[in-house]
Amino acid sequence: MDLAAYYQSALDDLLAFSEAWRRSILERPAATYSIERGIATALVEWNNPYYDDAYLRDAKTLNSLVEKLEAQGVTIFFYEMPYSPILNQTRYTIMVRKALEEVFGLNNNKWLNLEYPADELRWSGDGAHLDMRSALIIASALSNATSKIRN
Repeated sequence: MDLAAYYQSALDDLLAFSEAWRRSILERPAATYSIERGIATALVEWNNPYYDDAYLRDAKTLNSLVEKLEAQGVTIFFYEMPYSPILNQTRYTIMVRKALEEVFGLNNNKWLNLEYPADELRWSGDGAHLDMRSALIIASALSNATSKIRN
């Protein structure tokens, strides 16, 4: 009995610490980073036509996996990870969106509508990966979107 009480106490403390930590990060102002050099490097790769054929093939493979998982009772949802505005207009992002639209359609019930303050998002040096604060904003948006589905 004492071990169970200790475990629950430790878990409660961890959850309280985690929530306080999350709040402290979200309450900070959005940082500014110099990501121009990282984006310049990424632009070369993200605009490379070499991968064009792979996008549709990968989307079809993803569809096959989704069908198998759903047949097992797993619920699948999609969302689009936000990229920096410059990378968001690259060949890669445009081609991936087209491939996913062709295979899944954009108006199906699998796509989550994430609501978040886009102007608050910041990316790491490569312009593709969110900083910690922005990742928490997106995680909160995911949580809100999925909780609306559950309710």
